Amino acid sequence: VGFMILTSGVFDPLHAGHLAFLRQAWEIDGAVTVAVSDDAYRHLPLVPLTQRVEALRCLPWVSDVVAHDGDLAAVILDRRPTLLVKGEDWRDRLPAAVTEACAAVGARIQYLPTPRLASSSALLADYQRRLNAEKLMAFEARVTAQAPAQPWAPCTDYSRETRRAIEAP
Repeated sequence: VGFMILTSGVFDPLHAGHLAFLRQAWEIDGAVTVAVSDDAYRHLPLVPLTQRVEALRCLPWVSDVVAHDGDLAAVILDRRPTLLVKGEDWRDRLPAAVTEACAAVGARIQYLPTPRLASSSALLADYQRRLNAEKLMAFEARVTAQAPAQPWAPCTDYSRETRRAIEAP
């Protein structure tokens, strides 16, 4: 089969940091398979799995794309890569099942510098902050546009005689 590089991630949304990372992986050998975690992994996706897979397939640095359910060890055992490439941020955080699967198929693990161009989590958090700010501004605009409220006027007789008739029993 030859030399095969495997990397993995959610890629939701796909951003410049992912592109830089995938290009770095491609520069090692040129044959990069990307394992994409499915829609149930971590969070409700912004971009559906089928679209993430298609976007990754269009990249010149990606040879193959495989979707998986979050079990990267199973993908490693199935695809039998020569090299697993992860970002430096994964050093000392890879699940034992992944390192064991790499050992079982003889795959080395290599960590690449993690590009700080963007992170999906940071992008999604920033989007949520902006969305919340827009909603708050719209709410404030609606509240300030309303006519001033009329002073409260009771619609029930709260006299002592009326209350006595109701409350006495």
